[in-house]
Amino acid sequence: TASKRTALEDIYKKFEDLFKAGVFTDEEFAHIQQISNGMLVQKMKASPYFSLYLEALGTIKQQEKSEAYLQDFHQVLLQMLANIENRNLKPYQDFLDFSIGFFAEKHLRYSKAGVTWVAPSEDFKMVYEQGMPTIRYDDLNLIAVRKSDSIQIEQTKGVYLPTEETWKGIGGKVSWERNGMENVYCELDSYTVDTKMALYEVPKATLYYPEFFPKGSIKGSMVDKIVV
Repeated sequence: TASKRTALEDIYKKFEDLFKAGVFTDEEFAHIQQISNGMLVQKMKASPYFSLYLEALGTIKQQEKSEAYLQDFHQVLLQMLANIENRNLKPYQDFLDFSIGFFAEKHLRYSKAGVTWVAPSEDFKMVYEQGMPTIRYDDLNLIAVRKSDSIQIEQTKGVYLPTEETWKGIGGKVSWERNGMENVYCELDSYTVDTKMALYEVPKATLYYPEFFPKGSIKGSMVDKIVV
């Protein structure tokens, strides 16, 4: 409240109300103190760091699996704080910012004017590995949306790297049902998606198109994109 900025005071008031309502367990509040002290050691300021953190806490607490989510979230933050070098705080800030939209709307990456990538699943694991926060999925329908168009990768698995804005997938299926071709689809090998883009390419894929290839599938590469 030192800066007298209304937006910051509002964020803190919402957190204070949650705390007074007994929303956080003793263990969770101990983690909140631990994280906050670690942020102070790094000389992080109320804005943007603490405001993003408190907002993320409130968002996570609205989720059905909030206890498990908050446990994993705090473990990732602790490891990120322990590995900050040369006061490079941007990855930490980016992860906090990402977490708000991720837990509220399942957005991997949101863009008002561009493409928004969505992972509409409650079943994921948030971990810290290879020096960065990672979201791991074992079964997911990955969706990209822009205006009136969308594309989807069904029944895929993989990891999302929030600070890299990159999805690394393995397997999955892409069909052309949205174009009226029900029996036309590709089965995917491993692939990478830059979620800043509306286009992605799969180096190895298998195409099933009975009308043109009645004897079986053919192998090749595949590109899909959103067309507005």
